[in-house]
Amino acid sequence: GENGVRKFISQKLQRLDLPFATVIHPSVEMGLGVSVGSGSIVLPGAVIGCDTQIGRHAIVCARTSIDHDCVIDNYVYISPGSTVCGYVNLQPGVFVGAGAVVGPNVEIGRWTSCGAGAVAIKSLPSRCVAYGCPAEVRRQL
Repeated sequence: GENGVRKFISQKLQRLDLPFATVIHPSVEMGLGVSVGSGSIVLPGAVIGCDTQIGRHAIVCARTSIDHDCVIDNYVYISPGSTVCGYVNLQPGVFVGAGAVVGPNVEIGRWTSCGAGAVAIKSLPSRCVAYGCPAEVRRQL
């Protein structure tokens, strides 16, 4: 689940020119126009709304809800029971903790961690740790 380690390993394996599988559990509900990149995993009970793009080597955990028109970039990890509202942009390496909520039109910057149970109602910068309700930046990485 460590995003940086997953990126490191995937880049090493790319040099071997091996294809990456994309794994989507049969119980996943996906709307029209959804794309899921190579090496990504979507686990049981996830719901992904129309026109959402999920990048490479992302993990969408069980019972996660991602609404319409979202961009979930490479190496993102969305923990179980999280809610990602419409028009959200999760930049590369973002970690969304268990049960967190990312409000509509929110952008979370590169390699930021949004803690368990957090409620992100405004955009968060890159390389920080944010948590709480509403989510606030607690430290820079």
